[in-house]
Amino acid sequence: MVTKEELCQKIAKVHPNIGVCGIDFDVEFDEEANAWAVDFHRDRHHLKTFVEDNEADSCLTEDRCMSLALQISQLRTNFDKYIHEHALEKDN
Repeated sequence: MVTKEELCQKIAKVHPNIGVCGIDFDVEFDEEANAWAVDFHRDRHHLKTFVEDNEADSCLTEDRCMSLALQISQLRTNFDKYIHEHALEKDN
């Protein structure tokens, strides 16, 4: 099974501009969802996605990371949009 540290390192490698694991995003295995939870955060804002264990494993053991890369990219895009929308609401 993939470890938190391995997945953090792989996410940072696949997306070097995403930030630092433990500071800009967190990774934890969610037993209830039976998947890896990737939580991107800034200040009090959070946005989370779930990465299936088999997808994380394929990325780490077989270097098949397209699915992981796309999912994390979409998380970042959605988070940036969320932050932008909340900044606009705050200004109004």
